[in-house]
Amino acid sequence: MTTAIILIIIVLTMAQFHLKCTPMKSYCTLMSAVFATVIAFSYHETLAHVFISRGYGGGWAPAGCFLLVFVVGLAVFRSLADVLIRSEPDFGKHARQGAALVCGLLTGVFIAGNLLVVMGLMPTQHRLIYSRYPADQRINLNNPITPIIAVDGVVTGLYSWLSRGAMASDRSFAVVQADFLDRVHLNRRAVAEDVLPIASPECLSLPARNKRPVRIWSNSDRGEMTVVRVGIAARSIEDGGAQDETGRIRFMMGQLRLICKDTDDADDLRGAGQAVLPVGLLQYRNPDRPLDGKAFREFELAD
Repeated sequence: MTTAIILIIIVLTMAQFHLKCTPMKSYCTLMSAVFATVIAFSYHETLAHVFISRGYGGGWAPAGCFLLVFVVGLAVFRSLADVLIRSEPDFGKHARQGAALVCGLLTGVFIAGNLLVVMGLMPTQHRLIYSRYPADQRINLNNPITPIIAVDGVVTGLYSWLSRGAMASDRSFAVVQADFLDRVHLNRRAVAEDVLPIASPECLSLPARNKRPVRIWSNSDRGEMTVVRVGIAARSIEDGGAQDETGRIRFMMGQLRLICKDTDDADDLRGAGQAVLPVGLLQYRNPDRPLDGKAFREFELAD
């Protein structure tokens, strides 16, 4: 189903370019799609937070804002190109057809790729909706279910490359959003079990450095393990927490990730990072007697 949608979008885009676009318009439309993709990845979360923090949109806000920013950006850049281009040279029939073929193909890939990203951000699990990790299958990070033409990986990879290269800032997408597609698809996997796919950006906190929030712990069965102590704010998402409408905090293990970099480069959010998912929790042996200490309990990513 997903592959069919991709092919239909690409074919229709190429047909539109062949029938309606000159070489200059073909190129401008392609670049408009590229710029709109950059804008959508850069600002959809900021815009979504504006709505979520005011109680609007909920889990649908990220998908809706991504789609909105991409469509508006594509329309604005394309209209701006029409205003700036006053005259177009005639390169001949073959140049026109070649430009329509190449630019139409690439533009179709960008449009389909952004649509798949939107589908990944949707807070729903349905057999007709693209999902890398369906709820009825065991999570295998090494073998996600992807379409034959992984156009969402193309647009995400391009933006990751730009964010740490020509368009690099002090916060690289490849660090703060490492493994972006896996993250968004894991976030929505348990929505049928009333697990929210979103939380407030302020909901997590670490203890003070002297409390050793990150430390190495030796386990007799698994050897050395990295332990991270993190607090989750018991407030509503609108107030900076992670509670659902019933006041509970529920999350899937696959939603909690640690972004790692080399120690010498850990304070720099530029470049690229590696996402590491948890293998379990440290829990009190006896909740009524904390002094008895904690024991490691292994969990699956879907727990």
